[in-house]
Amino acid sequence: MKKFLVILLPFLLLFPIHLTGDGLVKVGSIGAKFLDIGIGSRPIGMGEAFTAVADDAVSFYWNPAALTKIEGKDFSINDVEWIADIRLVAGAYCQKFSFGNLGLFVELLDSGEMLETTESYFDGTGKTFRFQAYQAGIGYAKMLTDKFSFGFNLKGIREDYTHVKVNNFAFDVGTLYDTGWKTLRLGMAMQNFGPEMSPSGTYKIWQGGTNIDPSTGEEMINEFEPYSMPLLFRIGFAMDFVTLPNQLLTAAFDIVHPPDNNERYNIGMEYSFLKILFIRGGYGINRDEGGLSTGCGFNYRVKNTLVKLDYAFADFGRLPDIHRVSVGYGF
Repeated sequence: MKKFLVILLPFLLLFPIHLTGDGLVKVGSIGAKFLDIGIGSRPIGMGEAFTAVADDAVSFYWNPAALTKIEGKDFSINDVEWIADIRLVAGAYCQKFSFGNLGLFVELLDSGEMLETTESYFDGTGKTFRFQAYQAGIGYAKMLTDKFSFGFNLKGIREDYTHVKVNNFAFDVGTLYDTGWKTLRLGMAMQNFGPEMSPSGTYKIWQGGTNIDPSTGEEMINEFEPYSMPLLFRIGFAMDFVTLPNQLLTAAFDIVHPPDNNERYNIGMEYSFLKILFIRGGYGINRDEGGLSTGCGFNYRVKNTLVKLDYAFADFGRLPDIHRVSVGYGF
């Protein structure tokens, strides 16, 4: 119990302070926003209420403490066609050892070719460019008691704006606690904790179609300013309400606080039949667009390998709907 309180204390101190803030919604003040895109068809199908539900390799992206749920080896690959033809691919692998659970994860976002425009050429210069962003790292989790686990990720982050490249690093940390009351679980996570992203180099300042300062006759050039990463705080609850031999119904609720917007409240459910067929649904409250999500899954065991196929649909309101496909292997 003492270990649990020691690990939980930083969350209890930081989470309320971060929620309170200064009362401002700082939209547009954060960079590396690809880190805020949910990974995995199963969590998205549950409305992103996954902090206390995670139990496979996708846990790297939600709550690294949940990696302790993996009893052998687990691999997951996820593909998302994001808004504006942006492609996001992520993969993760975790294995249980005598000293804890250890694994690797990677994520790539690619905008595809985009038309270059400038102040002088509003319709395009005839050139194209692309934006790419990456994160890759290692994660470790361990059961500190029979009910409490702790985990963390150490990851490298990169954003590539063709002519400008930014490298950084960050930490994720999480806890997962089985309360002992029925099947209630509590999960907490802090993600993307690290220094500011600092682009190197300079850029030209354009005014009235020119970058020449009329008072000096020289080019107007400035250095790039650093920007913060999306530091996320998550707290989640999960409980099984139906626990029949061949059926399981799990409900979950998450509170997520981003640094540049209001708190999000995620509600999700998952129904399992024979641990083979899965039906999921969820809703996100306080989002800018959409909120409803649904999904399904199919698990099939081939000898000693469990094959997992999952699909999720997310309504984005006035923006295009998002479809996700995930494939996982447990062995």
